Amino acid sequence: MIKMVSMLSILAIIASICSALEQERYWIETPDTENNIVFMEDRWIGIAGRDVEDKDLQDYQLKELSGVIVVQVKKNSPASKTDLQPGDVILKYEQQVVMSIKALRRMVEETPVGRKVILLVTREGKTRDVEIVVAKKKWEFEIPAMRSWVPKGWKEKPEENIYQDKENCLVLGIEIEDMTSQLRAFFGVQEDTGILITTVREGSLAEKSGFKTGDVVTKINDEKIDDLSQIKNFLCEKDSKEKLVFQVIRNKKELKILLLQKEDNPNKF
Repeated sequence: MIKMVSMLSILAIIASICSALEQERYWIETPDTENNIVFMEDRWIGIAGRDVEDKDLQDYQLKELSGVIVVQVKKNSPASKTDLQPGDVILKYEQQVVMSIKALRRMVEETPVGRKVILLVTREGKTRDVEIVVAKKKWEFEIPAMRSWVPKGWKEKPEENIYQDKENCLVLGIEIEDMTSQLRAFFGVQEDTGILITTVREGSLAEKSGFKTGDVVTKINDEKIDDLSQIKNFLCEKDSKEKLVFQVIRNKKELKILLLQKEDNPNKF
């Protein structure tokens, strides 16, 4: 019985860790201790996208406020084997109208791995069918041994064996990638700089602050952003009372976003 309870406790801990990893994949640090491997599998077609908004109707020659605008085609993905490209708008998935990125994600998750599906896609006002195969993507994460996850303040914990995460780091709830010359041209980034936001998690600090998928971060507090590590440094080294102003390019126009303070976001993760 004791062993069974212990095993259930371990599984519960792993489940909670997997949930956290799913919410924020970028801010994962691995301690120099014995580690466990956690595997996560999901279905994907290999794109990053965003919802269609009112202002997109004219820009993308759309008739209805529905669909998903492709922001990025992932390398070595099912989408990369088709002619899908950033700027395409996915209107239907297997003849079902795609209302949002959330709806598209659900449709993909409900499709058996290996099945070919037909996407109705529009580009510059012309529609066409795109055949794509739903694939299985395996995420492999290395996590600390269980002893490293003892709650802070636990009296019996050996301090030298406890992995301490950076508690002062703000977790935005985004996935980001470096820019390529092709992406810079598409998003209207003139200089050789910027980081692309490929995903904004629902209910995250980033969403509450006003960030959107497809935004390109070019500066933080007037300092140019050239790679992923710079954003991490800002989020982990900032004073809790310091304001962070992000300069982003959205729809080829510059705007500034003031990041909400950590205490202003009770639902942060």
